[in-house]
Amino acid sequence: MRGSYFSVRLILAALPLALLPGCQSAPTRTYTLYAIPVSASKDYAGPALRVDSVHMPAALDRAEILLDVSLGELKISDFDHWSAPLGEMARQVISQDLILRLPAGKVIFPHLHKPSGALGIALEILSFRTDNGNAQLTASWTILPPAPNSAPRGGIASLSTPASNSGALETVRSLSALLGQLADRIAADL
Repeated sequence: MRGSYFSVRLILAALPLALLPGCQSAPTRTYTLYAIPVSASKDYAGPALRVDSVHMPAALDRAEILLDVSLGELKISDFDHWSAPLGEMARQVISQDLILRLPAGKVIFPHLHKPSGALGIALEILSFRTDNGNAQLTASWTILPPAPNSAPRGGIASLSTPASNSGALETVRSLSALLGQLADRIAADL
């Protein structure tokens, strides 16, 4: 009798350990934005420039990727994360996109010193969403001249690209493509 009592206790003690493999969650996937190549660079002879800042809406600038469910409703993708803060990643990617679009030596890397005489670019992403087979990005930018008495100039763009609402990878692809389009607009504005 005593042997069966210990056997039952042993089984009850081991039961939680046996159930642990069934409690494993799905692995977290990590994504990054990427530059979009172009076929030719713009002929630009002006001063060098640096992307000084990119501001994202607080709702988007989070570790988890947000997926659009419907107008005004977002879903947090618990297992799909950005590899870095989204605003910083966007700054890096827009800088890379501009390097691909402008002559060599005209774009200063984001964290390097900006020499006097260089232009600064400040970007504000107002919205990014995917619905009805399209991804849309609305952004505003200001090109800050090197001379304090010169007037800044800038623009606003509402951009779109075909996209499905099929998940995190499509969100990454769409946002990368839209940032490439934004770099095209900024390069044209120089």
